Amino acid sequence: MKNNRDIVVVVVTRAQLRRFLAIDLAGSTAVYYALFLPFHSQWAASAGSFLGALALNRLFRGGGASARKRSKAE
Repeated sequence: MKNNRDIVVVVVTRAQLRRFLAIDLAGSTAVYYALFLPFHSQWAASAGSFLGALALNRLFRGGGASARKRSKAE
């Protein structure tokens, strides 16, 4: 383990950062307030915001695991 000196460099572009901010932060905030206003429950709004962010990611990034399986099969 001491001899393994690989360096991993991760590059995040400005477009990826903007997309993350738009989808995750703005989208989950919108879902939070959309659930909090009618139900007046912070627990339900927080859970819905979390699930809404996951759904938005799947919607905008191609469906998650099922899209990866389809691309490997082709």
